Amino acid sequence: MKSYTDDQILKGILRHDNVVLAYIYKQYFYKVNAFVKKNNGDEDDVNDIFQEAIIIIYRKLKENDLLFENRSFEVYLFSVCRFLWLKELEKR
Repeated sequence: MKSYTDDQILKGILRHDNVVLAYIYKQYFYKVNAFVKKNNGDEDDVNDIFQEAIIIIYRKLKENDLLFENRSFEVYLFSVCRFLWLKELEKR
């Protein structure tokens, strides 16, 4: 599978590029999966959190409101997922 830079990933998200989105799932889903399941989540929770994070990143890109500031896409994505999951746990 081809490797993508952070910039290529962000442009792919904006273009709704299915190849880039598949790459994101393949490369980063496992980390979010492990985190959510370790913290009382299940497979459905992981899927919901990951998808919601991608949507949030997409919206921030559209609004030019996405700031990485020396962070990689992987770190940013995981941070968004972690925040969403902790917020979900508070609700429960």
